[in-house]
Amino acid sequence: MKNERSKRPEYLKAGLERLVDRMSVTPDVFDPGLESIISAETRISEVEELYLYHGYPIADLARESSFLETAYLLIAGELPSLDFLADFQTWLFGDVAAGPIVDALLHSANSSTRSDSFLGNLIASAGAVLEFDSQVADDAFMGEFARLMALSTLGLSTIYTPQASVDFSESGSDAVGDGLDSDFSFAGNLLLRLTSKRPTDEQERAFDAALSVLADQGIDASTFAARAVISGGGDFCGALAAAAATCSGSVHAGPRFDIVAPLFELSSVDEVSTFLDGRASDFRPIDGFDSRSMSTDDSRLELLREMCDVMASETGRRDFERIARCFEEAVRGQFGLQPTIYWHLSRLFEYLGIPQNAYRAVTIVARLPGWAAHACEQRTHNQLIRPRGRYVGPERRKLPDFSTRG
Repeated sequence: MKNERSKRPEYLKAGLERLVDRMSVTPDVFDPGLESIISAETRISEVEELYLYHGYPIADLARESSFLETAYLLIAGELPSLDFLADFQTWLFGDVAAGPIVDALLHSANSSTRSDSFLGNLIASAGAVLEFDSQVADDAFMGEFARLMALSTLGLSTIYTPQASVDFSESGSDAVGDGLDSDFSFAGNLLLRLTSKRPTDEQERAFDAALSVLADQGIDASTFAARAVISGGGDFCGALAAAAATCSGSVHAGPRFDIVAPLFELSSVDEVSTFLDGRASDFRPIDGFDSRSMSTDDSRLELLREMCDVMASETGRRDFERIARCFEEAVRGQFGLQPTIYWHLSRLFEYLGIPQNAYRAVTIVARLPGWAAHACEQRTHNQLIRPRGRYVGPERRKLPDFSTRG
């Protein structure tokens, strides 16, 4: 009895705090974009002002660690030990169990397949063979996640480099080819299977950094979709597939060829001002720039500028990059808009030779760790997400007779 009484104050305190939290929520707030609503507290990332993953500056991670290390950090909360990193790579570069459902989907892909939609379906189908039952990022969970990453990369090769894909389920086996090539990093494998060319060390490093920068973008529409699925007790791969489907939408932020397309219309820096005047007179937006953007001290922007400069030099695109720099300064001066990370990432993808219709698919692969991290966090501290809707339809009316319906 005495022990029971000693526990009551803490129990009551927790209950009162929860009650106060509920009472402090302003009722009937109408915000269709939910931008004024804080839907979750997260320890994973801050990408509005501080640009951190679990407290580490994103630019530092992109410069000094690998995408695989960043992926582990996002999900587990700490950087991996050397031993665990070795295990993670073993899982990643091993054979990937496909199963009949995934195998059928892989066989159906060809060069005309829309890669982002295909990837979303592949991730959803992987739920039939991969098990993400653990509530924590233990070995079993991370092993399955590594296989999902490998499967996504190998799946894209069936669209962009089919000659690199080995027959699936040959002789009754469910292994997808021979897995990834251990001579390259994960980023190098993805780049190789998108371009059919062996990447240079600089290209591999630049792409690895780009994937780290993309890995999590906070609680945006795609992350919210993943969290909503998990909040209802949904399947883990289903949550990632929902995020992928949202990310593939035309207005979801991310690298796009449309962002760099205007640069192909310009043959010199002298044409930039006239081009932008035309955009302004036609009230056409300038993709890749934002008035709400990220502050100018975002260290990710400087890192990506450097990467673009290096890749432009390596690929003989210095003139193109010079026009891009002039374009950026002109947009800032004429419209007061700041570049987003997608302005630089889209150029970097162009220099790396990534197919124009693969930008979204690459973004989906890069963001899998971030979505997985948010899904885990939601599952650990779950509360059903259930925003309300406001009815604006007709007032109550009588059901008409069948003969009087128009």
